[in-house]
Amino acid sequence: MAGLRTFGINPSGGAGGGMAIGGAITGADEGSVLFAGAGGILAQDKANFFWDDTANRLGIGLNTSLDAKLHILAGGATEKGLLIKLASAQSANAFEVQPNGSTTPLIFISSGGALRANSITDTAAGNLTISNGSGNSVFIQGGGDGGASVNFTRRFNIFTPALSINSPAQITANQNNYTFSGFGSLLRLSSDASRNITGLANTWGAVTNNAGDVLTIINIGSNDIVLKHQDAASTDTNRFLNSTGADITLTANQAADLFYDGTTQRWRVYKRN
Repeated sequence: MAGLRTFGINPSGGAGGGMAIGGAITGADEGSVLFAGAGGILAQDKANFFWDDTANRLGIGLNTSLDAKLHILAGGATEKGLLIKLASAQSANAFEVQPNGSTTPLIFISSGGALRANSITDTAAGNLTISNGSGNSVFIQGGGDGGASVNFTRRFNIFTPALSINSPAQITANQNNYTFSGFGSLLRLSSDASRNITGLANTWGAVTNNAGDVLTIINIGSNDIVLKHQDAASTDTNRFLNSTGADITLTANQAADLFYDGTTQRWRVYKRN
């Protein structure tokens, strides 16, 4: 280590000539953390291994302006600042942030590497609220005039720059209150013959057809898929309200854009081509 120094011990009256609390150590710098260096010789490296006894903070890689109980400064652009190696068949979380007085983590990295948040709330300007997995919600509100807000009350997959794509099983019968497995903002559908869909009732998290949900349907097959306009075969809140005022037929490779209007409680549908 740069700045590594070795030194001797002045027993200062310590019994048996050993090092004792309160005894002086020749050549030691205030704040240096002592360790056994080369050959087992007592050593220090104040610049890189430092204890601030006033603030009770430990610095690794620096010895000034310590901003946390443990402050680590990487030695260079190619050096990791912190590395956690998991045990074989690790089951406990790899990393957790817990509130004082509780063992329930606010943020954690699971043993499988998933980054998760149980609950994060800031009631000040520029709010951010993230609920746990059962709520599947995110609330972000900017402060002041013109501040933007985002409110997701369902599971929301974000991929940049690609869309979230879902390819359900082929449709083999007319569908009322159609549901599909998984999540996706681009729905690739195919059918074994010309098939009707009279409504969409997919559930993300705990919410079905949440206001503002956006979806694109594309027919990837060779048979027609018909999105029925205001068809009573589906529950009213699951029905399509087509911009044409009539059924919309998607032939091969044609697409339609949908968004859920929470006021009219219908899927508004606009054919692309």
